[in-house]
Amino acid sequence: MTRDTPGNVDLQHAVTAALERSDGLETTLTVSAHEGVVTLAGSVDDESNVVAQDIAENVPGVTGVAVEIALRRPRDEEAG
Repeated sequence: MTRDTPGNVDLQHAVTAALERSDGLETTLTVSAHEGVVTLAGSVDDESNVVAQDIAENVPGVTGVAVEIALRRPRDEEAG
């Protein structure tokens, strides 16, 4: 759970903004932060989780990234 201290909220917003600015990253992730560690959660259609993790790791103030991202399977594979 994210504590609403200014540092955590600022870091959460900085990572969210960096993800939104990234070209080619078509995903909606939940971002939370606690004492420098950012958690990325959600699901993606491709390997965007690797890109998202790299982006988050390069945001100033991030000391670690926890990834809780599931890779969604295409619908045609689910039926087969």
